[in-house]
Amino acid sequence: MTLALAMLLLPQASAVLREAREHPQEGRWASALEAYRRVPDPPASGEGAPDAWASAYAARAEAQWGIALCLLRLDRPAEALEEFEKAGSRWSRARLSGCGHGQAQSAVEALVGQASALERLGRYAEALTRYFATLDAWPLYEDRRVAPRIVALYRIAGREPALREELIRRDAAHLRRNPPNPRTQPDLDLLQFSPTRPVRRVLELGLEGAGGHAGSAALEPVTGVPLPPLPRTLALP
Repeated sequence: MTLALAMLLLPQASAVLREAREHPQEGRWASALEAYRRVPDPPASGEGAPDAWASAYAARAEAQWGIALCLLRLDRPAEALEEFEKAGSRWSRARLSGCGHGQAQSAVEALVGQASALERLGRYAEALTRYFATLDAWPLYEDRRVAPRIVALYRIAGREPALREELIRRDAAHLRRNPPNPRTQPDLDLLQFSPTRPVRRVLELGLEGAGGHAGSAALEPVTGVPLPPLPRTLALP
């Protein structure tokens, strides 16, 4: 698509997005899905004026997120998984964000969407890999449902010891990547900012949320990504 054509289509894309946003408020997920799919792709990256390209890309990225969410709401998890993966890669909204919080939020939202779809497919081990991946964004952004969810899934599977071993492994990897300087940080709690901290807090303190530090953006769960009911039983490798 050329930039000129993209500019001509932008008003149409904006109108379609407005229409698509209204349908979920009325529970009309199928209608919203159809609308989101009418939003056109932007021109090739770097072609033409940057602002025009960014506007076209932003519209398509929002539509991609809407497509994935609608499929999840329509109980089509296999398709939703594929679309959430696109929302985290080709059509990632983080691409347009210049701040760490915005990039972290976009990454976490896509991963939680993938995890929710994988749970609905009964692929719990894969879902846990996505949940763990979201922790890398902490403390910039956190879906406060994730740490309790990780603990709950391991406990339902009767694998809490395996979870504790996994946290030790991840903490060791974190310290290898971020070794402290004993001269400038002699009293530093080595795991204070480890990505596993939210899960350890749930395990050891029984907190409902994982809670970052006072300046964290981790105040609310990700908006619009429903998690399925917890299973009664499940098996983990």
